[in-house]
Amino acid sequence: MLRARITKQRGVALIQVLLISALVMMLALQISFDTKSQLKLATGYTHKVNAEAQIYSAKSELLYTLITQNHSKQINDDGLVGKWNFYNAPFFIDQVEVRMQDAAGLHSIIASPSSRLAQQLVYLGMPESTAERFSATFLNWQAPVSDWQFGGVTEQELNDLGISPRHGPMQFSSEFEQIIKALLAADNIDESDLISRIKCCFSMYSAGDLNLLTAPEAIWGALVGPDYVERLSAEREMGSLDRASFIGITGWQSQESVGFLSSSTVLIEFKATSGDISQRLKLDVTLQPESSNIPFLIRKRS
Repeated sequence: MLRARITKQRGVALIQVLLISALVMMLALQISFDTKSQLKLATGYTHKVNAEAQIYSAKSELLYTLITQNHSKQINDDGLVGKWNFYNAPFFIDQVEVRMQDAAGLHSIIASPSSRLAQQLVYLGMPESTAERFSATFLNWQAPVSDWQFGGVTEQELNDLGISPRHGPMQFSSEFEQIIKALLAADNIDESDLISRIKCCFSMYSAGDLNLLTAPEAIWGALVGPDYVERLSAEREMGSLDRASFIGITGWQSQESVGFLSSSTVLIEFKATSGDISQRLKLDVTLQPESSNIPFLIRKRS
């Protein structure tokens, strides 16, 4: 009996040892997992800070150059002026990818004729039958219901979509997108592709006449036809596109609120990557080089 009791105690002790060993192993694994997690977080944070520092450095250099140098691209310039552009093509400051878009090169949602906005929407893929309702819907969005024009998306259709018009001057580009969504929904058309495409060509800034020299290719296609886009793009990349060459290539005839002058407002995007971390910064900047106190004004940051 004594031997059986000893054997039983040994069995219990063995189970206890196994349990303790299992607990110790689990604790060791948890510590190892926590250490790896902390190391991964620390590495990610280091990459994030590094990417942000790259963007900060590129931003400082770019803004300083913008307010101190002539904006005309100099092909023989080995510095920043020699590689930048104002039509949203990427260039690099060290390892940071930068894009700049002259605000005058985009359709102004608040200042361009609604007929021109509709023309651009058709080029981007909106059915003409839907675009015919755009102008009335666009104007109605900004007016009291009592002043609404016939032919646009109705108040009931907007309510059914959960969309509330402003009944006043448009303030945000998201309102323009809501108008597009309402028009397409009223005609049972999927809007996802078109909503993503319109981002290339419209802004909320009233930057003067539309600048054809810094306009995206999609705007060229809508205004002068797609047959000229490739040659215009090649001329622009070589730095030789100006008013005379644009007219010579396209036979362009003057139109109201369309010209060839840049604005002082530039839409800038920075992108930096460090390790597995990418950081972006978007700045809408109005340059004021004549002002000694505030040489530039940041209109929007995201």
